[in-house]
Amino acid sequence: MKRRNIFLALCAFALLLAACARQVEEPSLLNYPLVAWGSTPEEVLDALGLEATAEGEVNQLSGTLYSYQIGVEGTQFLGIPAQNVVLEFRGRTENPAEMTLAQVILRFPADGDMAAVKAAMIQQYGQSLDSYTAYQIGADGSLEVKSVAVAETEGYWRTTAAPAEVVSPEAVDSLIAQLTQREPPVNQEEARTFAGSSPLVTVTLTENAYGELSGELPEDWSRKMVTFNAVYLWELKNIG
Repeated sequence: MKRRNIFLALCAFALLLAACARQVEEPSLLNYPLVAWGSTPEEVLDALGLEATAEGEVNQLSGTLYSYQIGVEGTQFLGIPAQNVVLEFRGRTENPAEMTLAQVILRFPADGDMAAVKAAMIQQYGQSLDSYTAYQIGADGSLEVKSVAVAETEGYWRTTAAPAEVVSPEAVDSLIAQLTQREPPVNQEEARTFAGSSPLVTVTLTENAYGELSGELPEDWSRKMVTFNAVYLWELKNIG
C-alpha cells in the first residue's frame, strides 16, 4: 500500500510539472489587461466593466472585411487615468456581435505622465525594445524592411513567437499564397519573409501621435497614445 501511495504521488507530481511547463511555454500575446484577443464586443465590455460612451459604427474596410469601433471616455489603464479608449473589432460580417477584438487605442490627457505609463507597462509586459525591424508590403508588391529606433520617451513591445507556432502553418501558407497571387504579386521569398517575420501583436507608446499633423488637434484627439495592435493575429486567425 505504501509503495502504491508513493507511485500515485509521483504521478500527480509529474502531471503538475507538465501543467506548469505548458503554462510557461505558452507564448505571450501582449493582451490588453483583463481581455483576450478574439473576444466579442460584449465579452470585452463585460470583462472591463465598461459601457460604451460613443455609438459604435460599422465600417467596410474592403470586400467582406468590416470593422466596428466602440469609444469609452474616462477610463483607466494599469491604474493610470486615460482620456479615452477605442476598442476596434473586425469581422467578415456586418454584424458587430460576430466581430472580435483586433486593436485597442488609448489616448491620455495632454498633461498625462507618459513616463509613469511606460513604467507601468514595463512592469506588466517587460522592457521596451530599443529598436525593431518593420516589414511592409509596398504598393508595387515589393517587401520593405527597415530598422526603427525607439526613442527614450517612447515604448515598443512585440510578440516573439513565430506566427506558425501560435496560429497554424496552414494559415501562414494561405497568406503567402494570397500575397503571391494578388496584383501586383509579391515575390514568393519576400511573401514568406513577411508572413513568417511580422509580429502577431505590437504595443506602442508615443507622446507624438499624428506627428505629421502640425498645429492643434481636434479636442478629442491626443498625441499621447498607447496602441495595442493585433490586426495581423486577427488576419491569420480569420484568413479567407
